[in-house]
Amino acid sequence: AVLSTQSTGTHVPLNLRYNMPGYVKLLRGAQGGSVFGASLKCGLMILVFLVDVVQIVIGGLGIGNCPACTHLPVYLILAGAVTGILLLIENLKCRCCNAVVLAGLRSALTLAGMGIFVTGTIFVFGIFSTVDTEDKTIRGGLENKNYCDFWVFWIAFVCLCINYMFVLGIFLVCLVFCFAVIVRTYTVPRFNMSPDEERTPLRDTLKSVAGSSSGM
Repeated sequence: AVLSTQSTGTHVPLNLRYNMPGYVKLLRGAQGGSVFGASLKCGLMILVFLVDVVQIVIGGLGIGNCPACTHLPVYLILAGAVTGILLLIENLKCRCCNAVVLAGLRSALTLAGMGIFVTGTIFVFGIFSTVDTEDKTIRGGLENKNYCDFWVFWIAFVCLCINYMFVLGIFLVCLVFCFAVIVRTYTVPRFNMSPDEERTPLRDTLKSVAGSSSGM
């Protein structure tokens, strides 16, 4: 038996109707979805790399221009460098490098990135309510202790917000995936079984609960 899809002209076996990952993969290949996915990944890589370069450049130029938090430019440099190195490790194949060494380096950089992320959060939001990005000096020509370079502060702030949105997005994706797995496990009937044998874990659980209740 064959299921025909008019939009793609692809003939899909009927037994793949309920095997959604394989079915979607087949249709995606027929429609050139893999090319789109590769292009999207490449675009995201370039965008992340450019953001890393901007952080390093702004942080380097901002050293000494943020009395409100002298460590904020250093945070930008470290954040951009760690993320950029991780990006290169994840996407460049190094045949001369030991896989164990790369795995250890990846783990170390990931932990370092998490620490830098937390530290940056403390730096940025610690001075958020008092920072002044306009007046470098106050009356009498004295240095403004609350001053921080406009680009240093706001680039750090925007990058932190992007990281928070990224973490939130991963959390939501994992939550939806877990929910989908639970729903599929307890509601989707098992195919290739006769109607008398067709059961689901949810039905089995309800039957066992009903049996125990009647026995009491």
